[in-house]
Amino acid sequence: MATSSPWTQLPHEIQKNIFIHLRDRDFLQLQKSCRSWRLAAMELYYTHLSIAWHFSEKRQSQLIEALGHPENPARHFVKELMVEEQWVYEKASGNDSILTALGSLCPNLTVIESNKPTREFYKRLLDLRQAGHLLKVQHISAPNHSHTSNYYKTMMAFKDTLVELLVNRDLTIDLPQTGSIKAAFKIADYLGEFKCLKRLHIDLAQDVALHRIEELLALCSSSSMLETVKVTMAIKKKEEEDKTFDNDCYINVQELPRLLGVKQFTLINRWYLSTQDMVYIMHKFPGLKQLHSSTEGHYSEEPKAERYTTEVVQQFSRYISKLDRCHICLFKAAPALILDAITQLSKGFKADNMTVYGSDEVDDERCAYLNIMEHPRQCHSIHLILPTLYIEPLHQTALEAFAPQIKKLQLYGTMNPEGARIYTRLFSNVQIATNRILSDSVEFILSKFSLLKKLYLYNLVINTSSSTTGSSTRKQARLDDLYIYQCALNPQTLHQLSQHLEYIERFRLKDVAFWVQGDLTIIDNQRDYRIDMPYTTFGTLFLPDDIRADSIIVKICTDTTTKYFLHRRDQDGTTSNELTKQDYNYTNNLHYNAQSIHVRCRHFTTIDFGRFKLASSD
Repeated sequence: MATSSPWTQLPHEIQKNIFIHLRDRDFLQLQKSCRSWRLAAMELYYTHLSIAWHFSEKRQSQLIEALGHPENPARHFVKELMVEEQWVYEKASGNDSILTALGSLCPNLTVIESNKPTREFYKRLLDLRQAGHLLKVQHISAPNHSHTSNYYKTMMAFKDTLVELLVNRDLTIDLPQTGSIKAAFKIADYLGEFKCLKRLHIDLAQDVALHRIEELLALCSSSSMLETVKVTMAIKKKEEEDKTFDNDCYINVQELPRLLGVKQFTLINRWYLSTQDMVYIMHKFPGLKQLHSSTEGHYSEEPKAERYTTEVVQQFSRYISKLDRCHICLFKAAPALILDAITQLSKGFKADNMTVYGSDEVDDERCAYLNIMEHPRQCHSIHLILPTLYIEPLHQTALEAFAPQIKKLQLYGTMNPEGARIYTRLFSNVQIATNRILSDSVEFILSKFSLLKKLYLYNLVINTSSSTTGSSTRKQARLDDLYIYQCALNPQTLHQLSQHLEYIERFRLKDVAFWVQGDLTIIDNQRDYRIDMPYTTFGTLFLPDDIRADSIIVKICTDTTTKYFLHRRDQDGTTSNELTKQDYNYTNNLHYNAQSIHVRCRHFTTIDFGRFKLASSD
C-alpha cells in the first residue's frame, strides 16, 4: 500500500478544501495548539471574519489571542470584517472593543462593515486610522442620514485608499430648480481628494432630473476610474407638488463628457425613466454592461408615465439589447414602439422567462408596457402589458422573437370564470377578443418554444383549434409544469392540447370551468370533469381541489389499464378506496350528487387529491 503524500506537498487548493469542513471551534483549537497549522487553512478561515450577536466572550478572547500570537501569521489573511452593532462597544481585552482589537491586529483589512453603523463605529475607525492602522481599507459601511457627519469625517481619513463612497444630500437643504447643487452635499468640495474612487453612490433624496448629478461627477478627480455609479432619488408623496422632474432644467447632454469606464449604473426610486434620463444614460455611459432602475417603496399614487418619442425608444432599445444585465420597470410607449423594442431586445438579450398580460382598459389603448426583470445566471424576465386593439401583432411578435430561449411562460387574460359561471354576460366583446388571441397562441407556444419547461395560463377562455394532423407527425413538448388557473375550457381543449404534449411532470387544474360547445355558456354545478389527454404521460396529476362534493368518483384510463376509485369526505376524515368496474357503475348510479372525474392519459405516476395520493401500479 502506497504511503500518502506529506501534508506540505499537497497543492494549496487541496489543503483549503480539506479544512473547509472543520468547524469554527476546531479552527481555534488547532490555531493555539498545532504548530503544523497550514497557511491554506488559515487563508480559508480568516479571509472573512464575522463577529455576530451569538459570538461568545470566550470565543472572542480565543480569536484575539490567536491572532495576536507573534508566531501566528493568520492575521495577515484577514481581509473582510463584519461586526454587529453591540460588538462595536463591548470590551474584548483590556480597554479595547472587539472592533478596535481586530482593527489594530489585522494589517491587510480592506472591507469593514457593521449591520448598524453608528457614530461610535466611525469614531473607532477614525481613531484606528490616526493611530497608523487600517492602511489598506477600501470599503466601509455607509450610514443612514443621522450619522452622515461622522461618516464623512472618517472617510476623509481614508481618502487615499477608499474605492467606494456615499455622497448624501443634507436633508435641511433642498436641491434648487436650477443652478448648482454642490451646497447640498457637505463632502462635495473634497470629492477630488479621493484618488482611488471606483464606486460612487449619490443619494439625492429628492425627485429631480437625473442629469443633476453631473456637477458631482465632475468634481471627482478620479472620474475616469469610476466603474459603478448609483443614484438614489426620493419617492414622491401624494401631498407633494406634482411637477415633472425633467422640466426643472434642461441641458444638451451631447456637450457633457463621457465616463467610458462605468460598467454598472443603478437608479433607485425613479418610478420610470424619462426621455431625458434615457438620453443622458446613453451618452454618459457608452460602455455600460449593467443597468438597474427600481423603487425601494411604493408611491402613494402612481405617477403618469411619460410617453416616449420614436427616436429615443429605438435608440434606447438598441442600447439595452447590448447589456449583460438590465432591470427596468414601466417602460411605456406606443404599441408600435414596444414592438420595435421587443424585436431589438431579442437580437442580443438573454431572457428565459416571459409574462404577458392582456389589458382591456379602454383608456390605455394607445400604450403598451414593457418591464424587464433581472434574474440570477445573467437571464431576464420579460413582462408585457398589451392593449386589446394591438394585442395580436404585439403578442405574436414577442412570442416569435423569444421562442428559442424562453423556459417559463405565463399568460394572463382578463376573464375570471368564477364570476362568469353566474354572470355570463360579463364577458364583453373586448374580453372575448383579447382572450381569443392569447389562448389561440397556446398551440404555437407548445410547438415552437423548444426550451419551454413551465407554462402557466390564468384567466383565459381556452378554445384550441381542432387539428387534422395526427399526433404521430408532431414534435411533442415535455414540460415540468403546466398550470391552468381560473380558466374556462372548451370540453375538447385538453384533448387537442394533448396532441402537443408528450410528458408533463406536474399538471394542475384549479378553479376551472367548462362551457357548452359553440357559445360561452358556462356549465353551472358541473358534475363531470373530463381530463381527456390520451397522448400525454404525467408525473403527478393534481386534480381540482376546489370540489365541494362529499363523494368523488374517479375513473382513470391509461394505455394499459383502467382503474376506479371512490374518494369520500366526512366528519371522520377523508378515505379513498379502489373499486371494481361493477362497484364503480353501481356507485355512480347510486350517488347522483357525487362528483365524477374521468382521466384519460398515456400513463401516470401519481394522482394528487390534495390530502390523498394515488400511485400507479403499472
